[in-house]
Amino acid sequence: MRDGPRIVLSTIHASDNYGSVLQASCLARALDRYGTVRVLDHRPAVLNVGYLQDSLPYQPLRRRFNPDVAAFARKHRRMLASQRVLLPLTPRVRGRVSGRHYEGIDVAVVGSDEVWSDLWGNQDQFFLAQAPETVRRIGYAVSVGRSEQFPEAGRHGAINRFDTVLVRDRRTAALCESAGRLADATVADPVLLANPAWLTEIAASHEDVRPTGPYTLIYLESCRGDDRIGAAISTADAPTQVVSVGFPSPGAVSRIDADTSEFVSLVAGAELVITNMFHGVLTSLALARPVAVLDHPSKRAKVTDLLDAVGADGTWSGSSSEISGERAGHAPLRLVTSCNRIEEFRTHSRVALASAFASVS
Repeated sequence: MRDGPRIVLSTIHASDNYGSVLQASCLARALDRYGTVRVLDHRPAVLNVGYLQDSLPYQPLRRRFNPDVAAFARKHRRMLASQRVLLPLTPRVRGRVSGRHYEGIDVAVVGSDEVWSDLWGNQDQFFLAQAPETVRRIGYAVSVGRSEQFPEAGRHGAINRFDTVLVRDRRTAALCESAGRLADATVADPVLLANPAWLTEIAASHEDVRPTGPYTLIYLESCRGDDRIGAAISTADAPTQVVSVGFPSPGAVSRIDADTSEFVSLVAGAELVITNMFHGVLTSLALARPVAVLDHPSKRAKVTDLLDAVGADGTWSGSSSEISGERAGHAPLRLVTSCNRIEEFRTHSRVALASAFASVS
């Protein structure tokens, strides 16, 4: 273990969602250079129920019977195992977080991802409400997601108790300002913060999950067909062998039950990644893979902010009438082939995190 401050990280780390586990692992690894890190293993049901539906015979949020229930059940078991491998977890927290979970802690970090979204209700542990005054408070790449205001826990001065607030997107920065606490900086999600060589190392150790021959990787939450897939493959002149990871997709080789490390390997080996998931885009950029970004209304703002921040170079393709049936004039597909500011943004984010720890003894 590393000497120095004792750090606890509070984040959404335990969903059957690759981004959830991956961002927590990358942030814990980044924090490790400053002290001894543990991820607070608190798992409120509201954070995980949306993904757990995929292990049921009927998926209520998708409004369909689940023909892939066995594969999703395997995915759930393997994701649990993946968390134990990738995350330095504290003992499991049952019930509510309390002050005793911060005993002996010098620094509490909250983030990343949409920990401040009001979709999760009043999750006050993400505002470090139970941490004693002696604990230094840092928010890293925190986001409110689509929320128009903070959850109740954040509207009663909790945000003003933070020593450093580093946000992930413009909406969160604006809501911080409206709450009377200016964000100190806008920074990269931990997956982009991580050393790309580490992600490549993870990928190389799981190459056996990849199919033989060149392939296009699909990571789409919808579990249904999408005509934009064909448009993306045509636009990029990508392989017609298609692999679907995490969720099924008609006509694709299925890797539903891949764990987090296997997801990274599948992204790293793909000639093209097609995704409407934020961490699908992010992992592709971190591994320097071409990515076709399919517009998703609930993810549009954060994906746009990300692509702007890294200086994404790519083209819009297709029209609403030809591909998605959405409103006229809205381009539903963006092919990103390079990013001219990605290293600059990564360095800026590392400097901001180092500054947050500069006065920690």
